[in-house]
Amino acid sequence: MKQQTANAAACIAGIPLFAMSTFPASAMAEPNESRPVSAFVTVQDSEGVTEADFNQETLKNLEDWIVATTRTKVKNSYAEQGLDPKNVNPQIASSAVYVVAGGKKLIVVKIGIDDSVRMVSVMGVIGNEMHRVNCVRDSNQDIPVWSGVCGSKVKEVFGVSLQP
Repeated sequence: MKQQTANAAACIAGIPLFAMSTFPASAMAEPNESRPVSAFVTVQDSEGVTEADFNQETLKNLEDWIVATTRTKVKNSYAEQGLDPKNVNPQIASSAVYVVAGGKKLIVVKIGIDDSVRMVSVMGVIGNEMHRVNCVRDSNQDIPVWSGVCGSKVKEVFGVSLQP
């Protein structure tokens, strides 16, 4: 499944950002319940951004933006279900790193929401396009970035893997 976005919703240090998934409260799993990983891809013009623009400031700003956007999406999802979003304060844990695999520099951001949803975004530039592999699991189990559904999609999109 591939979604193409024409324009960036926001820009952090010159890097265009993509729409985030929504997380309906009714779909969240009980802690420790295993759920499958879903993976999808977004693609948009890189607006001149290259791997050389990936630095620590960009990484931190991107992580902060993803956390803030995720928090807003969770609140909006609750509001759409008739719940008061003012009473929703999702606990979001995050980490972000750069990975160089097969000579390709990628941004990897991992998110955990209320110990019930996991999300991984792997971003990189291909030609003049910014590609983002988004992997989501409606449970508190981590998502393997380099194997399984997510790893397969990363390899398909970026042509790289850390698997032997």
